[in-house]
Amino acid sequence: MTPNHQRVARGVVELPHPDLRVLAKMHADELRASAVDPVAAADQAGVFSCSDAALLGRMTGDKYRAEHLPALVYTYVNADGLIIGYRVKPAVPMPSMSGKAKKYTQCSGVRLAFLPPMTARRADIRADATTTMIVGEGEKTTLSIEQNTGLPCIGIGGAWLAHRKEQSPTDARQLHPTFDAFELRERDVVVCFDSDVPAKCFGALWTLADMLSRAGAKVRIANLPSASDGAKMGADDYIAAHGAKAFGEIISAALPAKEALDLLRAAAKHEPDELDATPDEAWSDPRPLTRTDALPECPTTALPDVLAAFVTALSIELQVAEPMALGFVL
Repeated sequence: MTPNHQRVARGVVELPHPDLRVLAKMHADELRASAVDPVAAADQAGVFSCSDAALLGRMTGDKYRAEHLPALVYTYVNADGLIIGYRVKPAVPMPSMSGKAKKYTQCSGVRLAFLPPMTARRADIRADATTTMIVGEGEKTTLSIEQNTGLPCIGIGGAWLAHRKEQSPTDARQLHPTFDAFELRERDVVVCFDSDVPAKCFGALWTLADMLSRAGAKVRIANLPSASDGAKMGADDYIAAHGAKAFGEIISAALPAKEALDLLRAAAKHEPDELDATPDEAWSDPRPLTRTDALPECPTTALPDVLAAFVTALSIELQVAEPMALGFVL
């Protein structure tokens, strides 16, 4: 069953007739540049271009102007084939209340996880714990991974958005409900985020690995290199640049989560002689500006329930990490 014939969840905007849902050339080219077949993305995953500002507004609650069109729309479905929401990429980023431009928009207060078409349709693959599963970032990257590897995937909207939104801040974080569609016990699960995530969001990576491990998965973490110019590289960028076989080698070489996280923690620190050297004077040397220690996880569990929930909601609305949202609040 393709998205053209799927049921729509209550409260979700009905899509226009399939014949009116097409991909603009700019969006087809963007998908191809990420090693995604645009025809398959449109026919099987419900990806389309939209120039109807009113329709887009009903999808996300945002106000779209002419410069934001056409927008690229990703259709989100659950494991039962029900359309549950949309995520929209405007032609140019949209302003937000924080002043930071939003590259993507979605319905406020909703935390979605993306199931690409093969993964969404194949209950047998989701239930087969002997099949490696990949957790990636975003829709385009997840589509590229699934199309080029044939492995089941799930895409989350950001490194900090893999847990349930509705749980009490005092409870141990639990995986997003979309993970419930997978058999995770004893399953090889590879987390493959953009190359800049391990250094920037160590706490988020640790939290996701912990949640997956508590669900019974055998978690590994893939190490994507940065681009030759130092720019960040996602899985789709790597596949487009080096091919599916080379990406498969990255997945095969992924280290067990504990080993990978220990290496990341060590890489964030300087050599012992720089850290431990203490001068004879009463004051130690100033901390080097080049030193970048790994940051602890955002301490929302230490906040009152109402404030912690507000910080989590604000991070989703602004599409930023929870520590930054906490900074805005404080």
